[in-house]
Amino acid sequence: PAVLALAAMAGVTAMTVARPPRVAIVTTGDEVGGGGAAGIVDSNGPFLGGFCAALGLECTRTHAEDDADALRRVLAGHAAEIVVTTGGVSAGDRDLVPRIAAELGFGTIFHQVAMQPGKPVLLARRGERFLVGLPGNPVSVLATAHLVLLPLLQRLMGRGASPWLELPLAVPWQHRGLRQLFLPARLVPGGIAPVRWNGSGDLIAAAAADGLVDLAPGSDHAAGAMVRFLPYVGQTIGERGVMPERVGRG
Repeated sequence: PAVLALAAMAGVTAMTVARPPRVAIVTTGDEVGGGGAAGIVDSNGPFLGGFCAALGLECTRTHAEDDADALRRVLAGHAAEIVVTTGGVSAGDRDLVPRIAAELGFGTIFHQVAMQPGKPVLLARRGERFLVGLPGNPVSVLATAHLVLLPLLQRLMGRGASPWLELPLAVPWQHRGLRQLFLPARLVPGGIAPVRWNGSGDLIAAAAADGLVDLAPGSDHAAGAMVRFLPYVGQTIGERGVMPERVGRG
């Protein structure tokens, strides 16, 4: 609104704007949404729907079973600029998204990244359309949505990327893994504190956090060490009533 006011004051009568991209969310997996003891309630679809809504974007949501023909029909039937899938991007027999995407003419930009959580993530492109293949585990979806999907959406919307903040760790922390770790973390007095979690299915830990902290493989951080922190989409720094004393932009 402030930019529109400034343009009007300057006598500008026409402006170049970016049309919000259309987003299609496709959850996959025979086990998702099924009945009985083996059925898994879909949390990825509601999360991604809320994620898009927080950015002011509308989206559609569909589901595809672990069947090549069914997945091909669903992916081919969308005209959205961005198709976001969940699940089916790893190396199993039923991980069909990379193969079907290639059959539909999407060229792979990258597939599998040395990160935790979210290693199997896929990004592919066909002309002006993108396919973002997120893993199936809920915290992996949350992390890769912020790290891969969000920058793409912001670019297509004509916005700058969300800035990473430089914040002090409120507690010492070690990361002995071999991949870059993007760990859910909370704002607390004195900085941020990583949330102890039980893997990429631990939505309770992720929901208790305010964003993601970036920790390098084999790193050892003392309390007070400055680390990079990305707030969740829709999350305002200090929203929970805590404002770290030292905040910088990375």
